[in-house]
Amino acid sequence: MPEVFNLSLGGIPISLIPDQTTGEYELVKRTIEFLSPAIPEITLQIHCGWFPDLNDAQVSFETDHGWQMLLASEKKVIKVRSAEQDPYQIGVFPADFHSGEIYVAPYEGAPGRYIFRCCVR
Repeated sequence: MPEVFNLSLGGIPISLIPDQTTGEYELVKRTIEFLSPAIPEITLQIHCGWFPDLNDAQVSFETDHGWQMLLASEKKVIKVRSAEQDPYQIGVFPADFHSGEIYVAPYEGAPGRYIFRCCVR
């Protein structure tokens, strides 16, 4: 992942800023189609290899498709899981969703490699 990865989803410019520049980042190939030079309205800090403590978070919504919405203090939390990793990605956002923290799991069996998937189909 470059130092800053700017994309636009649904016409909303978003900036993804990793907390480290070392490592290998795997992005969904279709995400490249959404690269954008626009000034971001939303800034997301990406943290690689660790997750925040969510023991006090309460589940507010759960799907059969691998994700949950949790409430932790004044924050909204989206926890994404897969058959291989639970969780593999967590997003923590204030109520307005104009900023946030994304926590990405290391790829199992490949130290220094991180899977970052934007929810784009």
